[in-house]
Amino acid sequence: MTPAPQQRHTFGTPDTECRYPVLLTDQFIGYVFRWHRAWIATPAGLETEIRVSAGSTGKDAAARYLCDEFDAGRIAPHQEAPKASIAEKGSGPAPLLHPRMDKPHNRTAALTAVQGLSDLQWPPSADTLEQITPGSSPATDADGKA
Repeated sequence: MTPAPQQRHTFGTPDTECRYPVLLTDQFIGYVFRWHRAWIATPAGLETEIRVSAGSTGKDAAARYLCDEFDAGRIAPHQEAPKASIAEKGSGPAPLLHPRMDKPHNRTAALTAVQGLSDLQWPPSADTLEQITPGSSPATDADGKA
């Protein structure tokens, strides 16, 4: 049996969007996060999101990708990880639509949902989302507790 490779990286505290900072020798080299069953890596200082692995291989594969990119000299580390971000409230006619999901079809569906809430005189909010789908609000932890 082959021993598991030793991890060179550590994970910081995830932010409100569950993006885990990846640290290599105490230097921030990027974020990893899960989106639609895949793990995505974002190198430090870049906005580029790179689909690295399927959900079955986990966040360690995405972190190893960032370590390999650092070893190859394609990304530069930062001295410290940015402070955990706080999710910004959306604005406009579909405020709960995540920016990554802002596509014409999704926008149309979100506007339909917002109109339905308006017809019921129920303002859209993270609390509304929590009542519809328990545990989905950013104001709750993984157990659905505030």
